[in-house]
Amino acid sequence: MREFGRELGILLAIAGAASLLLGLVLGLVQDESIEQWLAYGLDIGGAVLIGLGFLTGPESPRKRYVRERILKEPAPPKAENRLLVFAAAGLLLLAAGTLLEIAL
Repeated sequence: MREFGRELGILLAIAGAASLLLGLVLGLVQDESIEQWLAYGLDIGGAVLIGLGFLTGPESPRKRYVRERILKEPAPPKAENRLLVFAAAGLLLLAAGTLLEIAL
């Protein structure tokens, strides 16, 4: 659980900074409300993290069978936790973006 929290914090810091930077740039380019575009950036970042979580989540049973039975390689240690970390970080960014939009 401690490692999950550390990974979640690192991922939130990186994705949150990138999302806020994206929102700031889009707000300046569109010449509209910066706060609104910061909220949009957080929403976009959260959606991207959730999508990445499903792309990098646990491998399929067929790939696992080939790796373990045919290639005789050990299983990677944290395949299932990666999906949880990405989904949790994405949901937190979406919640932050939604709360920022509501506050405006």
